[in-house]
Amino acid sequence: MLKEKRLHRLLRGTERKEGDGMHRWERKLLNLIQDKGRSHKGDRVMKAVSRLGDKGAVWLLLTGALALRPKTRKTSTALTIALALDAATCNLVIKPLANRVRPFERDPTVRLMVPPPPDPSFPSGHTTAAFAVTTGLYQNGSRLWVPSMAMALLTATSRMYLYLHYPSDVIAGGLLGVLVGKLGTQLNDACWDRRDKKRAQQEENTAPSQPSPVATKSIPKPKGSRRAT
Repeated sequence: MLKEKRLHRLLRGTERKEGDGMHRWERKLLNLIQDKGRSHKGDRVMKAVSRLGDKGAVWLLLTGALALRPKTRKTSTALTIALALDAATCNLVIKPLANRVRPFERDPTVRLMVPPPPDPSFPSGHTTAAFAVTTGLYQNGSRLWVPSMAMALLTATSRMYLYLHYPSDVIAGGLLGVLVGKLGTQLNDACWDRRDKKRAQQEENTAPSQPSPVATKSIPKPKGSRRAT
């Protein structure tokens, strides 16, 4: 086992010279995680965390759960918009334009613990979705943003731990997530304000007309003298 690790380190040094698309600090950090930070328990935890974020599953479930309660329905629609913006900007625009090769494709000595993703590396879609939802929760005053932030940080770490993303992919994903989370809340607030105004207008138009206070005021009887008998 020790000889195998040394061989891997030697191969990394020869395989990943200049022109591999990675900055030196990114290479050092990923190698440090692989060489010093991995354990059997860590492998299980990081695989589980990463799988929860596949296709945004855990965030979609949370968004759906919030939609079931009228009190948190507005937060749910804000998260829905944020995740839609995430999918459009990250997966449909930035990833194809950047077309960055993933780190495991540059270093064949690393054994993947999960199936290799087919899409480009930059930015991290898992991280973007996690921070988009966390930002949306915070912007809408939900206390769930605290455990969501913990999950977002674990997700970002897992993507590097599993050798699926460069550190800069994760950083860019976090920043993009914050941006679409804020934008999703702003768009959602505008939609809900317009809906509330429309409802108020409809209620005002359909409300029965109230009679005029002047018309309904009782006319006092004149005070006259008693009829003579």
